[in-house]
Amino acid sequence: MLVLMASLEHLGGSGTKEEVLSFVHRKGFLHLTDKAADYTRTSTEPRWQNELAWARKDAVEHRYLRRDSPRGRWQLSQKGIERLDQYRERLRSGRAKLRATRLLTEDFVNWFTARL
Repeated sequence: MLVLMASLEHLGGSGTKEEVLSFVHRKGFLHLTDKAADYTRTSTEPRWQNELAWARKDAVEHRYLRRDSPRGRWQLSQKGIERLDQYRERLRSGRAKLRATRLLTEDFVNWFTARL
């Protein structure tokens, strides 16, 4: 969810699904294994894109993204902006650490932490 929210913030707070996916892919924020690049049986898009769309749904449920944004538009909510600010503060104070993982790349970690 962090990749999604930070990417939307960088795009000015909102973007289409295609804009967000393109930005995430172009920046190399996610480890795209062969499995992640494969298509699921029920989807016409690669697994990583489908999973990012599900992360968007979760972010809406947590109210980090607006429920009332126009169809096809993903938009940060005020709560989402505040959550990103809180996370950055936790990183600055040393109460949280952001590390590359099986999913997040070092490129994302460096990009995000450079904006603290």
